[in-house]
Amino acid sequence: MTSDEVLLGDLLLKDLHEQKAISHSQTATTVDDVGGVARIFEVRGPSWTVAVARYRWENGESDVRLFDRGNAPSIFDRLLHSLRMSEYECSEGLRARLEQARIGPGNVPRRAKADLTELDSGAGTAVAAALTAVGASGVGTAEDLFGDSGPARSWVWVTYPVSAAVAAVAGYTLSRLAPLQRGVTVSAP
Repeated sequence: MTSDEVLLGDLLLKDLHEQKAISHSQTATTVDDVGGVARIFEVRGPSWTVAVARYRWENGESDVRLFDRGNAPSIFDRLLHSLRMSEYECSEGLRARLEQARIGPGNVPRRAKADLTELDSGAGTAVAAALTAVGASGVGTAEDLFGDSGPARSWVWVTYPVSAAVAAVAGYTLSRLAPLQRGVTVSAP
């Protein structure tokens, strides 16, 4: 491994130090026709490679999403258009909710609320430790990190400095790509 690579369970994340201008696209909050810049990362699985990007939009929004499915299985197609990880400003810089991608009915990936134990199982590694190792300043529930006492207090979030693009992409990799790679499914009701 090089200094630009980090092992996240059985997935290898590599910063390609590449940026692409994006024009006339849609942000995670569905604002249309916005330009921005995508910083590209490569994620390698056991038998596939994809490109993931952290998007910084001209309107101030930012998110992480699949940029190119590469040779990954078709289950990853849905990630090209949904299951993005939105970033929000906070006192530590940025925060993102770690919703877990799970395979649902019709073999369609869906987002699901997951606690840290479920995130660890789906990622095949200790998510909090992995994210802290790449620059995250905190991983925990909204109650623990932000003092939230409302109905969303048990959702798991990651916080990191604005400059910690690797932490953002690692959060996406561990919560979206790894569970699909490992075949995590939606629980039966």
